[in-house]
Amino acid sequence: MAVLSSCEPRGTDLASMYQPVDEIPNPVTFSWLKSRVFDPVCSQCHHHDGLFTSEAALLSATAGGEHYVVPGNAAASLVYQRMTDSLDPMPPDGMLEARYSEAVRQYIESLAP
Repeated sequence: MAVLSSCEPRGTDLASMYQPVDEIPNPVTFSWLKSRVFDPVCSQCHHHDGLFTSEAALLSATAGGEHYVVPGNAAASLVYQRMTDSLDPMPPDGMLEARYSEAVRQYIESLAP
């Protein structure tokens, strides 16, 4: 699955899009991320490409030859790189709160390579 992003800033208050989180679970699961981050935030732009509809879709997605998720390696995973890139962040309205990008990192790192 190839995925290209063409999302533009929407002027949305990102904090209002998140599901409330008291504590990040251990381990972080795809279903937890889907309900707390991917559906309310990422799917605002990525609804058309199916990137965050299932774990299988996310794990098989690539863009420009790069994998969105490299199991066991968040630093090499495009989804994590974009969520933590202060110069070109996803979502384009601004970077995710650190606790959410940390949850994504933990999830990716927990996947078997």
